[in-house]
Amino acid sequence: MNIQALLKISLPFLMAFFTFLSSESKKSTMGSNRESGEFFKLGTATVTVHIDGISLDSIGSVTALTSPIFIDPWNNDNFLLSETSSNIFTGSVPLEQPEEIAGIFIEGSNVICGLPLFLNQAKPTEIFLTFSPSGEFINAHTADSQDLTVLELSNITKAYMDFLESEKYQAVPESLYPDWRKVMKYNIEYNLKETLDETLNNHPIPENAKDWFVNSLLMHFAAYSYIPYSAIAKMESDIEVEEPPMEAYSWLDNIDYSGNFIKHIPYIGPKPFISTLLRYPAGGFERIGETPVAQWQEYAANKLKAAIKKPSRLLLDLMSAMSYVLQIENNFRPLSPVQIENINKGYGDDLGKIVLKKNDELLAILDKMDEMTNLSSESFILKDYIDKEFPGQPVAVDMWNTWCGPCLDAIGKVGAIKDTLPKNVAFLYLSDTSSEIDAWKRKADKIHGKNVRISKEDSAKIGEQYQLQGFPSYLFFDKHHNLIHSQTSFPGLEEYSRLLNQISR
Repeated sequence: MNIQALLKISLPFLMAFFTFLSSESKKSTMGSNRESGEFFKLGTATVTVHIDGISLDSIGSVTALTSPIFIDPWNNDNFLLSETSSNIFTGSVPLEQPEEIAGIFIEGSNVICGLPLFLNQAKPTEIFLTFSPSGEFINAHTADSQDLTVLELSNITKAYMDFLESEKYQAVPESLYPDWRKVMKYNIEYNLKETLDETLNNHPIPENAKDWFVNSLLMHFAAYSYIPYSAIAKMESDIEVEEPPMEAYSWLDNIDYSGNFIKHIPYIGPKPFISTLLRYPAGGFERIGETPVAQWQEYAANKLKAAIKKPSRLLLDLMSAMSYVLQIENNFRPLSPVQIENINKGYGDDLGKIVLKKNDELLAILDKMDEMTNLSSESFILKDYIDKEFPGQPVAVDMWNTWCGPCLDAIGKVGAIKDTLPKNVAFLYLSDTSSEIDAWKRKADKIHGKNVRISKEDSAKIGEQYQLQGFPSYLFFDKHHNLIHSQTSFPGLEEYSRLLNQISR
């Protein structure tokens, strides 16, 4: 499927992140589902990383990665850990849930290593990593027992990727359209069953993780293959079909909408499922607008009834919250005072605060519009632009796009250390029209520097002029705007910092 091909762009990057590690930690029980309703609780977790076997000079950065509940797939938030003593790095990492699976990423001159682990707001996490002097990974263990060992979490990640890449996970034959009954049956009995069986047979999943892991796979299948029936028919087979009635989606009752619904490995979360559910079945759901949360949720539950008999409070909370988020992210429209009041009254945990934080981010974007310039309808010549905008100043150019996972990851890593970089360098971030404009505005707001959106044609000309092969790509100009270095793919924090220091002189 085309959507699968799009996802595979990011899979090699994800595989590189999750290094398969061994661990001495013992299994305890998986966290409870917290049926009390307090699924979301804003707070921080303390993490400390001990690194042994390699010199401090060879460690460029140690970063913690998290995937908030409403973040887009294959993206993450980055938090640079500070060195407290020789080869010990620590920091506070914001979390949205009492316990989350996060990532630790170590990058340096001769080492690159990533691993997943649990972070908990109630207790600090310490992890010990051992490398050979040449930077080869040897071992890892945590100070306290965790729900799953690092090796088990890494294997779960590999199993998830194999599910996405399976040859059995493929498009529905064109001959089955436009009969939705045949399409749904084929999707469930062939695409899903065979792919799921293959994944579980090839990857033994620990019993204390199987429920939420399988649930994550079912959510992915629903979001990308099952719910968007009419969109897939058009995209894959160029067939126009009517959207089936809500009862066509009765298989959705097989998904667990309790606390297992929001347990996920980094880069993977429920946002695609929730947004797809809001958009497609039976013509989709009305936006929440200024309707009180409880009233809208009653409407949603009644509409879902033919597919999901008893939707959980968590599901309805996420659907209503996602409706607000779509207004903020897709329509670029801030919440009204009535909506803010409804949010403050409508949720029993911190989910409403998460939505309000999204609104604050949008307001910040609107305040910073002077740092974002859309030049996609005019001719753009890079050298002329930097000569005009940054006279006598060195410039680091980052060519990226919103759909490029490695681009966003590299931007996050640089952002985490920007306070340590030369102050006289101007940072110019160039995207093109392959990035939808509202998505560009949302992501550009989080990037500290000058953000410019240009046409794909002008972007291609820059690539040809400087012999760049794709995204991300980087150009480093000195204060006279002579090109000092250019390359495609992120060079790593250590080399990036060295190049900035070179042009800053």
